[in-house]
Amino acid sequence: MRGLIRAALLGAAVIAPLPVPIHAQQAPVQASLGWFNGEWEGDIDFIGRPAKGKLVVRPGLVGSATVLTFTADVAPLGDRPAFRFEGQGTYRIKPDGSVVGLWADSYGNFHELKGRTKPGELRVTWGDALSEVGHSSYVLATDGVLTVTDSAFVNGTVQIFGKAAYRKKS
Repeated sequence: MRGLIRAALLGAAVIAPLPVPIHAQQAPVQASLGWFNGEWEGDIDFIGRPAKGKLVVRPGLVGSATVLTFTADVAPLGDRPAFRFEGQGTYRIKPDGSVVGLWADSYGNFHELKGRTKPGELRVTWGDALSEVGHSSYVLATDGVLTVTDSAFVNGTVQIFGKAAYRKKS
């Protein structure tokens, strides 16, 4: 009889599910910027001047964020010489689906980013009332064109200062 009870208890221990450590449990599905990763190139209207643009978007910070590196080679216009503008943004999606991050660029700007994402779309507000406030939107169309629009509040109105159409190179 004892052998039968021992076998029954041992069998129950084998079939009973073992507790799963909290770090090994499935994380809830959340928004992703994976659609955005890659190298993008295109034409830009940058502060009223033609430019060639490049975005390099990749996972960063051990996969917990997305890093965007932006370069615009701006053409000369009249007596204004050509120049290069560069910037880098780091974006992180929080568990509630909101996006937070930081932006720094070659103009000396350093802005906090806040926004939202959904598949094929990222929209962020940047800056603060002490510097400037603006919006950036990244929208991927079904034909593979990534449209980027940048605007800022100037004298109480929204003014677009950058508009680009990119195609993915890799």
